Amino acid sequence: MTSGKRGCEQHGHRTMKMRRIKGSRSSRSVSWSGSWSRSAGQGNGRCRKGYTKANLSGADLIGAKLSGVHLTVANLSGTNLRGAKLSDADLRGATLNGAYLGWANLSGADVSEAKMDTDTSFTEIILSSATRLGDVRWNGVPLTLVDWSQISHLGDERLLSGKVGFGRDVRPLTRRERATRCQSIARAYSGLANALRAQSMNPQASGYRLLTQRWERRAMRAQRKTLPWAGIGSVRPHRRLWRATRAHLYLVPGGRAKFRGGLLWRDPSGGNGTRAPVVG
Repeated sequence: MTSGKRGCEQHGHRTMKMRRIKGSRSSRSVSWSGSWSRSAGQGNGRCRKGYTKANLSGADLIGAKLSGVHLTVANLSGTNLRGAKLSDADLRGATLNGAYLGWANLSGADVSEAKMDTDTSFTEIILSSATRLGDVRWNGVPLTLVDWSQISHLGDERLLSGKVGFGRDVRPLTRRERATRCQSIARAYSGLANALRAQSMNPQASGYRLLTQRWERRAMRAQRKTLPWAGIGSVRPHRRLWRATRAHLYLVPGGRAKFRGGLLWRDPSGGNGTRAPVVG
């Protein structure tokens, strides 16, 4: 990446103007204006190369080397990023409507709150467990050609291991902040699961749905709300305990158990014999 005057908005330096992207196969130069800014979560105050609110719509950036670039709220509508190196890139809030990201490397990239549509192409993109996909507006983007087995979990989980503040003001997360971040992680998994389920990718969606429920429970514990799965709200404590006990008794060792007429019935023969009520 080459540029004009270097600067950092955080330290009062001037705005830069980008002239060319190294590695791009485009026959014309790409130019836009923007300002350097400090990356979120960097406690040491270092600045990362890149632009905020950059306009790259319709640009041809095939194979461009943009690892670690800072492109928050960038306009990448219709941009050809085939095979681009976007590892560890900051694409928060970027507009990717109609963008072609086939075979692009998004390992460790932050795509939180990005906007996509049905014309966005994710063909064979490279993801990792450090990629962040929180609050992405999927809008029906095709996901069937993505190998989701390469992601055991999302990079959004790192939000819980972070701290608040910079320099000497760094402090651990409070209970409320932990609950808020757990909810953000649960939303990331929930949004991805819903997008996959809408395209009949039920096995992959089920795995992310389980992770959604896990982080929802962690958020409940951080808020000191116990037994959310047994009933929350106006239910009295003793009724919550009874619901929890009945839920645990649903699977009776040695046979199948089902609710029939408000009672728990156990079938020792596995469904072929006579049913007998469970006493207690």
